[in-house]
Amino acid sequence: MELRCPGCDTDNISRNGKKSNGAQNHLCKACGRQFIRDDQRTYIVASPCVPSLIRTVPARGNGARNVAAILRVSVRKVLKTLVSGKYTLEPRLEHYDRLEIDEFWTFVRSKKNRKWLVYAYRRG
Repeated sequence: MELRCPGCDTDNISRNGKKSNGAQNHLCKACGRQFIRDDQRTYIVASPCVPSLIRTVPARGNGARNVAAILRVSVRKVLKTLVSGKYTLEPRLEHYDRLEIDEFWTFVRSKKNRKWLVYAYRRG
């Protein structure tokens, strides 16, 4: 397999150690760019299914750090995806016989920015 630099498209490439995940790092002697082969990439953020997974996993009771660990993405990516979403919830019924409501507050980025979260559960 011929390896070419993604920056300048030359084949003047040398090995340049290994990444922390064990992938072979390469160095272009022409432009100085470091890179790894595409088949050795492990970071899946570019995948189109990641944002939908980020929105689904917290609904199962996981926090942002757990979502990041499960999906192997950064906490920043999780928070950015959740904040950028426009969510609307449609009630399944017009009237509920019994609901259990739970609320709590948390801090967002600083102690001055306190936010309340409210959940309503159908019991019965």
